[in-house]
Amino acid sequence: MIAYSDYIATDHLQVHTHHPKTTAEKLCDYGSIFIGGLASVYGLP
Repeated sequence: MIAYSDYIATDHLQVHTHHPKTTAEKLCDYGSIFIGGLASVYGLP
């Protein structure tokens, strides 16, 4: 997933993971990143 995300270099990247810090450190090509269970661009339920 990380290699493909970096390949397409999306403008907005939303990632749902139990390890947000570790995953974020591996990503490098994106415009904005929304990562982790509480980082939804739609706000909290």
